[in-house]
Amino acid sequence: MFDFTGVALYHLLSEAQTVAAPKSISLVSHSLGAHVVLRCLAVLGERFFREKSTLRVDHALLLAAAVEDDVFHNPDRPEEYHFPEAAFGVSRLHISTSRADEVLGGAFRVNEHDAALGFKGPESMSPLASLARRVEEVSQGQARFRFEIHDFSPSSATIMNPALHVYDHGGYWANPEQTNYYVNLIRVP
Repeated sequence: MFDFTGVALYHLLSEAQTVAAPKSISLVSHSLGAHVVLRCLAVLGERFFREKSTLRVDHALLLAAAVEDDVFHNPDRPEEYHFPEAAFGVSRLHISTSRADEVLGGAFRVNEHDAALGFKGPESMSPLASLARRVEEVSQGQARFRFEIHDFSPSSATIMNPALHVYDHGGYWANPEQTNYYVNLIRVP
């Protein structure tokens, strides 16, 4: 289901590009929506990589991403969902995490037998760093891929404002200060 929805989102963005090209595109997802966004970005990335399209998303924000923490690796098993091609479809990727998220820290781990990206971030930063170099290399310096991890845990050393801390799975939308923070992340300079 997520694969089909991600492809449908790709078609929507592609159609929007032909009808009236938007000045910028930002995608925001929560929980399982990360599958949809990453699948869309992977399709965009594959088309960009093969020089079939120049369409890319400016910003993607994954809030409480309910996907495996190794989602940017090439899969060991073909039935797993992995999206390394997504790096070619987006300029800036923002990944939010919270170690207080009981859904991603408990139910996700039990169900998927793996850690969630939205719980404590990527299993390893090296695939993302490698993808950042690869995007620039493949595009001959014409495109970039940048990523940031935002730890909204109550014990976070990076998010100093306690109003932004996330105490549960739905806590990313608890107050207007959080929404303002997200808008500032994806604002096009």
